[in-house]
Amino acid sequence: ADSAAPELGEFVVIDEESGHTAISGNHMTAHGKISIRVAGRRIPAAPGKLKLTLVKDGAVFHEEELTEETFIRQWPDEEPGSISFYRLIVEDAGSVIYTNPIFVRPG
Repeated sequence: ADSAAPELGEFVVIDEESGHTAISGNHMTAHGKISIRVAGRRIPAAPGKLKLTLVKDGAVFHEEELTEETFIRQWPDEEPGSISFYRLIVEDAGSVIYTNPIFVRPG
């Protein structure tokens, strides 16, 4: 279908110490190490690979290509910085999703 697009079911920052989370467009205070978790689904039968690009403060923090139809990935960031922001770019068969940022400040 012309409207086929990948689905992003989850994009969340997790404070490993408190367990608190923040989703796209939100702010959080982290008290230690954080992780960024993403989950979603590819366009069914899409050719090639889906590409995930995690951006931290405007620079590529992690990049990964995958072929499985559904995916869950979690990446640690042991040094979140003073105030950091994270965005995710999902590219699949010509469709691109850009998330709103998640802002994280140390507690």
